[in-house]
Amino acid sequence: MGDFLGLRDQTSRAEAKYRERADLARDIKPTTESGEPTCATEDHSFMGAKPGGSDTWPGWDTAKKLFGQ
Repeated sequence: MGDFLGLRDQTSRAEAKYRERADLARDIKPTTESGEPTCATEDHSFMGAKPGGSDTWPGWDTAKKLFGQ
């Protein structure tokens, strides 16, 4: 029928492929069309508050005004 690779052979091939892909990814630096790093053009303003924090709930300002806080 078919020849199955041994577990050690499968593991060594998987490790070699992983290392190959990791080496390729290490050398890749994402850039914009002008050549700048992408981080220079990204908006980091969202990082100032925790997602889902109380200040982001709909109607939270109205509720605070209602209860005098």
